Amino acid sequence: MELEDQLLNLLLKSPNSDEIQSIAEKLEIDHNFSFSKDRNDLQGVWELRWSSSNNPFLKYSPFIDNLQILDPFNLNGLNLLKPRGLNQLLVLVF
Repeated sequence: MELEDQLLNLLLKSPNSDEIQSIAEKLEIDHNFSFSKDRNDLQGVWELRWSSSNNPFLKYSPFIDNLQILDPFNLNGLNLLKPRGLNQLLVLVF
């Protein structure tokens, strides 16, 4: 549980920290995740605070709310980008 706590603290306090990727990779290796068994845990709306992607819109920014809507049963996902303080949405579909 120590690595999970460390990761959560970094995501909340230092979302651009270089340490996040190594901690996430360690947790991924240590966790016995199986998509067919654990996909219920993925379904829902998630706030994206970190990504290993090179896409600039997936990088954390304090000015943008980046929400991911995941539907693993139908193999669908959607990113919603919303500038904080504005009531507009930019929808990017993958």
